[in-house]
Amino acid sequence: MEFKVTAEPIDELTVDTIVLSAFSEERPLKGSSGLIDWRTCGRLSRMIMDRDFGAERFETLLFPSEGRLRPVKVLIIGLGSRADYDFEAYSEVMAYTIQSVANMHVFDFAIPLPGVGLAGLDYSLATKRLIEEVLFKYRDHKERLDDLKVTIVAGSHRLREIGAVLNKHARSQRDGS
Repeated sequence: MEFKVTAEPIDELTVDTIVLSAFSEERPLKGSSGLIDWRTCGRLSRMIMDRDFGAERFETLLFPSEGRLRPVKVLIIGLGSRADYDFEAYSEVMAYTIQSVANMHVFDFAIPLPGVGLAGLDYSLATKRLIEEVLFKYRDHKERLDDLKVTIVAGSHRLREIGAVLNKHARSQRDGS
């Protein structure tokens, strides 16, 4: 099992699946979701305009990248309204998101912390929560845990903060605690 953080653009990562998120009122899409929308020639925007995806909390959309990206699959999870998004909502969304990825049997994915920057949430706590959910949701896949690679995508100014949490987790795993 490997957790890492990167500031590389999500569309340049060599992973199986990218996991995105969006708020219901977020137009145009921002951050990694906006980048993937652009790289897929506005596919997400068209689905929003056609009302195929409204980004309501837990609303889920999975589509193939059709060769426009290195990752094969794109999963986007709705966060609901930004006004209602707090750490409790983040925790619920994170539990749902990681369960969805585990159910898809994805063992190599990249994920920006859903809504953390736009909602002004604590990056360290959000990273800890992601780790907890991965450890809990993938517990039934013990035979493949060595294959599990989770890449957190963040701005370069957040790498040290997130990296410190990941390093602490790695030390606790090595120490057996």
